[in-house]
Amino acid sequence: MLFVCTPSLKASSHAARIRSSLGSRLAAEFTEVEPHVPRETVEAARAIAAKHQIEVVVALGGGSAIGVGKGIVLSPSPLAGEGRGGGSPVLIAIPTTYAGSEMTPVFGTTDHAQGRKSVRRDDAVLPKLAIYDPEVTVDLSAELTASTAMNALAHCVEACYAREVNPLVPPVALEGIRRIVRSLPLCIANGR
Repeated sequence: MLFVCTPSLKASSHAARIRSSLGSRLAAEFTEVEPHVPRETVEAARAIAAKHQIEVVVALGGGSAIGVGKGIVLSPSPLAGEGRGGGSPVLIAIPTTYAGSEMTPVFGTTDHAQGRKSVRRDDAVLPKLAIYDPEVTVDLSAELTASTAMNALAHCVEACYAREVNPLVPPVALEGIRRIVRSLPLCIANGR
């Protein structure tokens, strides 16, 4: 297993708990995650995954950490496909923000040399498991809480108006909007 997280989370108690849980299954770590998922960052993470023949990626963090995990998943591993037919590692996401990357089939990278961002849609990047632990969001700054909650709110609004929307989605999205509107001011005021 490969553990992916941001530099700010690598010394956290949450990361320590994950390392402990993975035990001897933890083959390597990638803690050089950068905002906006630079292409070079994904390539470095893919190299580590290939070197250790990673079958499972555990990503702890916001959209960037999960984005790096998605980038690894798009890169075939020599062993990962055996018995599953996929050829790519499995992604487990543990989100620490409200970015929502763990729920979308969208993967984007930034090419700083060319000055552009490329976005790709591929169901293969959807995590096989998303683990929501409210404790990992407690230490978020008010600014990060607010900005990523606004992103979550935007996802809820988009879900209500998307083409070919599943009829079960709008009621869930509307409940999400209600909860964000009700809870966000309290989270910001309490700092938790």
